[in-house]
Amino acid sequence: MELTYKKLIDYLNMGREVEFTYKGEQYSITVTPDGFSFCKSNSDQSENFQTLSNLLDQIRIDDQRLEEIWSDVQVDVVY
Repeated sequence: MELTYKKLIDYLNMGREVEFTYKGEQYSITVTPDGFSFCKSNSDQSENFQTLSNLLDQIRIDDQRLEEIWSDVQVDVVY
């Protein structure tokens, strides 16, 4: 599924959630009662953020912001 970075932001602002793959690793961004959670699949750890802008500014994959790698991401599911 192709999903632009702008559309990703729109979906997350609407309360939708996304699972995606980058370099063979799966990740998810989910909505929680306190904001948003970012998690790498098969990991017990998740990062929690009160706002979407905090999540987008702070998460890093391979030392890059999500926006920087988004063109190389394969979106698996949008809930």
